[in-house]
Amino acid sequence: MTYTIVAFIRRKKDTSPAQFRAHYDNVHVPLLQVLVGSNFPISHTRHYVTRYIEPLRLSSHHPVSDKKSRKDPSPASVSGASSELPVAQQDRHHDQSTTQSEEHIRDHGLGLWSADAGEELHNNASYLPVMYRGQPSDVDYDAITIMVWEDKGCFERFRDVFYREEVAARIFEDEKRFLDHGLRLTFAVEEPAVTRRMQGA
Repeated sequence: MTYTIVAFIRRKKDTSPAQFRAHYDNVHVPLLQVLVGSNFPISHTRHYVTRYIEPLRLSSHHPVSDKKSRKDPSPASVSGASSELPVAQQDRHHDQSTTQSEEHIRDHGLGLWSADAGEELHNNASYLPVMYRGQPSDVDYDAITIMVWEDKGCFERFRDVFYREEVAARIFEDEKRFLDHGLRLTFAVEEPAVTRRMQGA
């Protein structure tokens, strides 16, 4: 029976979602593979929270910044699209913003960027999650990592290597570059219960 560990991870405050993902995928995970060798999980899956790529400037009456308000901002309202637009047009607006930001990163690298120099961005109040229920402030993490081993014994061997002094030191040093240790939830989960669409439905 496989053994699965889930981790909720939040990026550093001065790191954009794109920087966080790039470092996690291209630096941290390869480093972990090298350091733990054959004890690496059989799968290491990262699910990143979908956030509006353009930083938002919130007024004091914005539903996210106003603690007295409990209204759920719609995807259209937080992206700047009119709530009266058809859903397809709202999606195109979001996709266009994402594409423009990806082009900026491609052309200018992964350095921090903002519309107004000196404005404090790159935190979860600036890059709001795409919400369908609940409050943006409820989503206080940026990645859900799912690691699967063949069994609990394999995980425990991984853990033994992971916490060796020299390995832990290198992992911690790299983590300081892209994630926030203030929120780090890691826990085991049961085997998944999966229900699939009925044939012909």
